[in-house]
Formats: sequence, structure tokens, C-alpha cells
Amino acid sequence: MKFVPAVTTKITVSDAISAMLVALREELQGEPSLDTLRLAVAQCCVETGDFAKMRNNNWGNIKAMGSYDGEYTCFKLNERLPGRGVVWFSPEGELDKEGNVVGERFSVPTVPTEGVFGHPQTRMRSFPVPSQGALDYVRLISRKPRYKAAWAALLAGNAKEFVHELGKAGYFTAHETGYLNGMNIRLGWHGTKIERAYNARKA
Repeated sequence: MKFVPAVTTKITVSDAISAMLVALREELQGEPSLDTLRLAVAQCCVETGDFAKMRNNNWGNIKAMGSYDGEYTCFKLNERLPGRGVVWFSPEGELDKEGNVVGERFSVPTVPTEGVFGHPQTRMRSFPVPSQGALDYVRLISRKPRYKAAWAALLAGNAKEFVHELGKAGYFTAHETGYLNGMNIRLGWHGTKIERAYNARKA
């Protein structure tokens, strides 16, 4: 893998909608439903702060793990771990309540470098352009066996089931109810914009 520094890659929600529609069409080799597009965009909005806080064109905050062999970056984040609650991690290591690194320390380059660096929890996929990140997100959900039920729920346009299956498969560690609420809020904020873009592209 190749490490690259973390950067904010902000895009507009309108641009994200267009790119997601292209990615879904490519993976499906056909037209996605409006509800599928709405849910995919809403979930990525939750993960990226409505694309204003997206890092390295990683639409779904997808970790660089397993067989992944592309570019990746590292940045500070938190996870809700069983029996421990919310735990913060920096690229250099796990953090205590005062923000100090505890336990094993990891080195992190300041320039692009071949190799594996940073705490494993902070290693996130990185892409040079937004369209690659959108397609990677779609392909992760559609092709990884553990997300088979989540993909089916996404295609069915069932938000509650989509979130439930994502959580059950370990996509996120947040509370399921809060995650679903976050998506529903985004559907309220951006639903009309998504529908207009969808209908315009079909015209």
C-alpha cells in the first residue's frame, strides 16, 4: 500500500449526487431507483458531514484493510468498541481521555510513502478524484459478501433495513438509531435536490 497525507476533499452535495448516480449506474449496468440513490447519498452524507468534511475522496469512511492494496491515509477518529465505549485514535496511536497516546506508538510520514503506517484503526482508503471514491463505496456494498443483505436493502430503498444490515455487518460502530436518524435528517435536507437531479438525468 502507499500512504498519502490526509487532506479535506470537499465537494457539493449536488456534485456528489451526480457522481453517485454515475457510480450506481456503472455497478448495476442499468438505472438505479430514486430511493436507492437517495439512501446511498444520505449514508455518505452522514459519513462525510454532507461532503464538507470528506477526507481523500473516501465517500464512506472505508478503512484500508484486508485485501485492499491501494492508496490510504490516516487521521484522528473514534470508534465505539464493545465493553469500552467510545475510544479515540490518532494516527500515532490510541488516545487516553486527556488526548495522550497510550500503548504502542506508530510512525506516520508527512509525504507520500510506500508501506504500512499509522494505527490500524486510522488507516482509511484514499482516492485521487471523487468519482473513484464513489465507485469504491458502491462496489464495497455490492460485492463484499458480508454486506449482501445491506445491498439488497439499498436496492429495495428500505432505509431502516439498510442501516440495520450495515450495522450488523460491522460497517459502523455508532448506535443504530442515531445513525438512522442522521440519514433521515439528510433525506429531509437533500431529498428534493436528489429527486430533481435524478429526474433531470433521466430526461
